[in-house]
Amino acid sequence: MKSILLVPLLLAACAGSPPREAREVERLKPEQPQTVTLEGVARNSKASAVLLAGDGRVIHIAGRSSWPTGVEGRAVRVDGRLVQAARLPRARPAPDGALVQGVAPDSAPEWWLDNALWSLVDGGPETAPWTLRVSDGSGNTTTASMEVGAPSARWRYAPVTPETSSSGSYSGGEPAAGDLSDAQVRELWSLVHALEAATDYHVEARAMGTTQVTVESPVGTRSFVLAPGSAADLEALLEKQKKSVGR
Repeated sequence: MKSILLVPLLLAACAGSPPREAREVERLKPEQPQTVTLEGVARNSKASAVLLAGDGRVIHIAGRSSWPTGVEGRAVRVDGRLVQAARLPRARPAPDGALVQGVAPDSAPEWWLDNALWSLVDGGPETAPWTLRVSDGSGNTTTASMEVGAPSARWRYAPVTPETSSSGSYSGGEPAAGDLSDAQVRELWSLVHALEAATDYHVEARAMGTTQVTVESPVGTRSFVLAPGSAADLEALLEKQKKSVGR
C-alpha cells in the first residue's frame, strides 16, 4: 500500500521558524486573488519550492520545484499573484483498494503564488559602479554592469568562437547585449549572493564544466568557482535574457 502524503508531512519538510523580521505584507481572502509582495523563509517541500510566511502559512511557488542553490533557509521577498487552489493530487483509492499517494482527500486548498519573482531580503545589488562577470562551463562569458548615474544596468554576452576554442570547432553562439530591468538586477544579485555563501559548492580550480563568478565593486574584486551543475539557475537566467534579445 502506497503511503498518503499528508499536510503535516509537507509542513515537516518546511520545518524551522521564520526570522522575527519575516512578515506577510498583505493578507488576502481566497476569493480575492491579486498581486502581492510577501516575505518569509524559503523552504523546499516534496511538492514544490515554498515560502514559509510570517503567519505560518505554507505558500507554494508555482512552476518552481525547488529554490536555487544556497537560497533554502534564507529570508526572501516574493512578488506574485496569490491564489488558493487545490492543485496537489488528492489521495484516492486504487482499483485494488490501496490508496495512491497524495494529500488527504479532505485537505483545504493550498496557497499558491503564480508568476512569482523572488529576491533575497538581504541580497540587493552592491553600490555602483559594479560589474558581475559569469564564465560558464564552456568558457562563454556574460558581463553585467551598472555605472554611476546610468538609467539601467547593462549586460553583454561574449561567446567562445571556433577560433578561440580548445577544440577548434566549438561555438557559443552569437554575441548579444541589452539592458536589465530592476527586477532582473535583483534576481541576478540574489543568485550571486546565494551562490557566494554556498561554500560547499565552491571548488579550488577552474576546470571544464565549472562556473566562475567575478564581482567588481567599490569595495574591491572577488571571485569564486562553482562545481558543475550548482550554478544552473544563474546560467538559466542569463540564457533567458540572451534569448529575449530581438523579441
